[in-house]
Amino acid sequence: MQLSFNIFSMTLLLGAAQGFFLALLLFERKRNQTANRMLAFLVSFYSVYITDVAFQMMNYQQSFPHLIGVTTGLPFHLSSAPEKLQFMQNMAEAGEPFALICFEWAMILQGNIYMILSLLLLRKHSKTIKNSFSSIDKINLSWLRNITIGTACIWLAVLILNILPVIGHTLTENADKFIAPATSFFIYVMGYLSLRQREVLSGEVNLTHVPKSQKSGLSSEQAENYLHRLRQFMERKKIYAKNDLTLNELAEHLAIPAHHLSQIINDRLQQNFYDFVNNYRVEEAKKRLLDPAYQYLTILAIAYEVGFSSKSVFNAAFKKHANMTPSQFKKKVTE
Repeated sequence: MQLSFNIFSMTLLLGAAQGFFLALLLFERKRNQTANRMLAFLVSFYSVYITDVAFQMMNYQQSFPHLIGVTTGLPFHLSSAPEKLQFMQNMAEAGEPFALICFEWAMILQGNIYMILSLLLLRKHSKTIKNSFSSIDKINLSWLRNITIGTACIWLAVLILNILPVIGHTLTENADKFIAPATSFFIYVMGYLSLRQREVLSGEVNLTHVPKSQKSGLSSEQAENYLHRLRQFMERKKIYAKNDLTLNELAEHLAIPAHHLSQIINDRLQQNFYDFVNNYRVEEAKKRLLDPAYQYLTILAIAYEVGFSSKSVFNAAFKKHANMTPSQFKKKVTE
């Protein structure tokens, strides 16, 4: 039996080829090798799956029986071609073996659980860096979050398409016809996001954790004293204008333990360090937007002067703290 080519299978093969090419590029990148190679193996796995689905649509079993189950893994993948053909025939006549059904469901549940845990971990990371940094656009791992969300959507679709037949509903007889194209498209997105992402150096991320046992060691009087010193220092020294200001750096200037400073900002001001600093930056930006002495500067120039790292970060922070954009604020006040 000859292979049956069609536009759909060829599109999948092109997507798989793109995946293998991307994996090669990631594997050969010199910087951040460990992370890039792990991503390369993930992309390769997806590409092998897409290739397998494409070959199934091309009726490859008779022409290339040794490739049957290429994504199933050991020991089935090491079986001989006649054994694989016999297995496929038995499965067509009697249905999937119970062990194979259990294996497939274990894979589906494992994939979904892993994605949920990954998203929770990224959420925790986002919360943690906001307690230590005043500028997070280079270390917020938003690109990784987007990749994880995309992967989670694919795993969720796999789960739904496998649950529906169990409860008596079927969208399609072959779920792979939906999952494989989505995976193929996702490979392109993954490649774009990963190749354009800068490396996050280990020295850039020095997080400050606040153990519960240390929170109890700060008296109310001491906390009020620290808070007063903090506010005075921020208003007089305007250290918030330093773009890469960190909690540890501010704590050193104030001669206050970093975990106590973090506790004061979190508990007394009900803010994280990121929002605390950006609030001062926004208030300073408001003053300069209305000050005739700064009228020669553009809004973006003022944003940089008060400590923001980009226009998008400035606009987002300004809208959060002032409930309007910088342009709207300036227009409203000057009218």
